[in-house]
Amino acid sequence: MFTLFVLPDTQSYCDLRLKWTRQHFRVPDQRHCFGQQMQWILENKDRLNGILVLHEGDLTQSNFDIEWQLGCEMFYQIERHIPYVLCIGNHDQGYDPHPPEGIAQYSNCRDSLIDEYFPPARFRTNPLYDYGGNFEGSSSNYFLFFRADGMEFMVITLEFMPRDEVIEWANKVISTHSRCRCIVLTHGFLDARGGAGSECRPLCHRRKRRAGNLVQISKKTQKHLSPSLWPQPW
Repeated sequence: MFTLFVLPDTQSYCDLRLKWTRQHFRVPDQRHCFGQQMQWILENKDRLNGILVLHEGDLTQSNFDIEWQLGCEMFYQIERHIPYVLCIGNHDQGYDPHPPEGIAQYSNCRDSLIDEYFPPARFRTNPLYDYGGNFEGSSSNYFLFFRADGMEFMVITLEFMPRDEVIEWANKVISTHSRCRCIVLTHGFLDARGGAGSECRPLCHRRKRRAGNLVQISKKTQKHLSPSLWPQPW
């Protein structure tokens, strides 16, 4: 028996730029909650045989430096004790405070600061990780391996609404490592009707990929972890 710790959106904990959490929900600064979660993981990982921490995206509220800095500090607390995997959420890329009418402020493009704070080298050089590789040298899409209960696993993390070329890359990775049970981690892959979205928010009429997407093709995929279905209020 082993445990995977899953952290959904922590954007409210890192809401240091816009402070929307305080304005809309009338709650105080939430940074301490993030720290308490990390401390709980450290205190319970041995008891629960914790193997890995999976963050499901929206680490930040608006893809801003001070928000990434806070997230970086939080993960430093566990960095030498248990490996973790991150994925890009819509709040982690392409923020525009004054978008055109009808366009959301978030995910206006795929620009993200993740590589400035969590570059591939941060994972490759950590002896806790069995790092596999990435797409185009970025932490927006990467994979790693772990063993538990005599089984071999691979976790592959994909950008928000992954592009077709990313899906193609992921399928090749999964096929190459077919001996592994595969966990796919992404912030948003399916829309509210169960179709596969592949574009960022400004393209309101997102094209749907043809049948034969990542989850359908890869019979070795054991779990698909994602906190969101789209479209929905942002």
